[in-house]
Amino acid sequence: MIGDKKNQKGFSLIEVVVSTGIFAIFFIIIIDIFLTTNNTQNKIKTSQNLKVDIKNILEKIILDIKSSEILYEFYKSGSNQNYVINNPDNRLALKRDDKNVYYRLGTENCYEGITTCIEYSEDGSSWDSLTSRNINVEIFNVYISPKSNPFAYLPLSNADCLDDNYNGNGACECSSTSDCYLDQLCDNGFCENPEKMPIITIMIRATSINSKEEENIELQSTINTRKYLK
Repeated sequence: MIGDKKNQKGFSLIEVVVSTGIFAIFFIIIIDIFLTTNNTQNKIKTSQNLKVDIKNILEKIILDIKSSEILYEFYKSGSNQNYVINNPDNRLALKRDDKNVYYRLGTENCYEGITTCIEYSEDGSSWDSLTSRNINVEIFNVYISPKSNPFAYLPLSNADCLDDNYNGNGACECSSTSDCYLDQLCDNGFCENPEKMPIITIMIRATSINSKEEENIELQSTINTRKYLK
């Protein structure tokens, strides 16, 4: 008599299909978690790089402002003889003891693929990009106060006074503030400069183009220049 055969159980087709489906779902979940984590890390890295880059540029500008004077004559034009600055401007000109330094929102020296960047120059003619390859700068606003040079009012003749009212002793005569240049005051019949400490506010808005999701940053700082007028 032939002995009893052992029960041999195998996977049915349905069980195979179900098992494969569960494995596939589990695999997809793992891949999705990996991609999400990787994208998040890349986004954080891009954001950090953008912040560090723009912060370093702003700190460089701040150091230059603190050790410089505003180069008001840089903003002079044919009809702008009193060096009146339009606020905001996208240029910054500073005068140091050893050299002048310039910043601007430019297009000529940016890296490939970048529309606008912050450019730097030490002679006003040769410019280099300060921003990195993957950063586009939308806004570089420079606000200067006072808008006209508070150190320039040293009249020597009628031509140096707004209404040809030079008194012959180093001052312009006035009956009201309207007789004086912008930012001056009429005090006891003479145009006087109020106490002034020039202030510069810098605002930068930039975007990283090295990310599927756009990353942007906006930084602003207000700084006093080193020269003070009493």
